[in-house]
This record gives sequence, structure tokens and C-alpha cells, in this order.
Amino acid sequence: MKSVLGKKKNFNSTNFSQTDAQKLGGLLYKCSLRYDKPVAIEIRMNHLLVYRFFPDGTNKNNELWLEAKANTVDMLGVSSLHLFAEIEAGGDELEDRRMDEKKFTFYGGGFPLIIRNCGVMDLYVFPDWSTLRTIR
Repeated sequence: MKSVLGKKKNFNSTNFSQTDAQKLGGLLYKCSLRYDKPVAIEIRMNHLLVYRFFPDGTNKNNELWLEAKANTVDMLGVSSLHLFAEIEAGGDELEDRRMDEKKFTFYGGGFPLIIRNCGVMDLYVFPDWSTLRTIR
């Protein structure tokens, strides 16, 4: 859990533009080429989808997973990985939080970008924690 909370601090910024989102999306795409399996990437800002890429080998299921991760981040303001760690540590399950498991997920991959003095402004959605670990 401490590791997850530490990661949250690394995703704080003072500003972030749509152009920054496009650049980050391109960087994530380049990093994703290291994997044998396709990596879908999505970046949202203030509920606006500003970057999305679904490589060959992805399908509608990948889109649904990204949406569930983004919904979790948007609802709670924490990463889906953070929520997973909370649940593993004995915290409330999705059902106890009134979060429909068809619309939300606690599996790693969704991360908030917190803009100082504004709160959670942007959502980064990665396919899983191992991808982010490699990208660092």
C-alpha cells in the first residue's frame, strides 16, 4: 500500500495541456512496442478524451476495460491500483462502495494526474501496472 501511495505522488503536476497529452500518448505508444501483446492507451482531460490508441490485436473488450479503469479514477480520484491495494488490505469491495463491477474495476492501469490547486484534472489509463513500471 505504501508503494501505491508513493506512486500517486509521482503523478502530480502544475500544468498539463492537450498537446502534452498527445506527446505523452506518443511516448507511451513507443514504449508499448516492447511488449509481445498489444497495449491500448487512453488519456482523458476533464472528462474529454484527448488521446486514444488501440493497436492491432485489440478489440471492444479493451475499450471496455479502459473505460472501467477511467470510471474508477474519476469516481474516487485514486488509481485503480490504489483501490486494488485497499481492497487487498481488507477495505470495502466495489459492491460495498456502490460501484457496479460492470462499470468500474480495481485492477491496475488507471492513474489520475493531479493539477495543483485544481484537483484531479486528467486521467491516464494504461492496460496494467507492469506497463507503467516499464515506462518509468
